[in-house]
Amino acid sequence: MNYLNRIYANHVILGASGLTADGVSNADPEIAETYRAMVHRGTDTIIVADHSKIDKTAVSIYAEWGEISELVTDVEPADEELMSALKLSKTNIKLTIY
Repeated sequence: MNYLNRIYANHVILGASGLTADGVSNADPEIAETYRAMVHRGTDTIIVADHSKIDKTAVSIYAEWGEISELVTDVEPADEELMSALKLSKTNIKLTIY
């Protein structure tokens, strides 16, 4: 963590265990803490997660959607609350095939 607090990144690309209207989460609290530090040290944060993570909660939320620049996924979220949170935070959704 000391190392992460001393660096700066233009782009941070992270995965996730869960994506809900509350934000992006990870199943491992220690990894979530590391990801949280990385989000705070970067200009743009990109989350890459397939459709199986949509509307799933994990142990620790490490970022709110307002901190995320882009979500890269294979299917647009059908969950209305999540879509509303993404739109309100102006998080770009990029659909891609894995």
